[in-house]
Amino acid sequence: MSLLSHISRKLGMDTQSVRSILLELASSPIEGDKHANVFKAATEEGLDLNKLRIARRINTRKEAIEEILRYIEANPKWKKDDVISYLRYSRTLMLRVEKKILPDFFDDEFQEK
Repeated sequence: MSLLSHISRKLGMDTQSVRSILLELASSPIEGDKHANVFKAATEEGLDLNKLRIARRINTRKEAIEEILRYIEANPKWKKDDVISYLRYSRTLMLRVEKKILPDFFDDEFQEK
């Protein structure tokens, strides 16, 4: 039995909800106490939280790349400069969102060079 299945059964939750909580996916709203229960159960079952952090980062990157690929594939006439321009535009949007949501974390003064 997989770790997700085991945690799901232990907590009486569906596997997809447990996965969403652990990977911090915003697919469905879940009550706060369930979040704490899932992380507690996962820790008790030996889940390495450092590996989980890495998995979340990889999942986020994968989703971003998939979105970019869909957009590029939808524009087959684009040349290299068009793709680079789109990537730069996307990056600019992400930077603006970062600074708006968590300005203290993304202030230029604190950015590592």
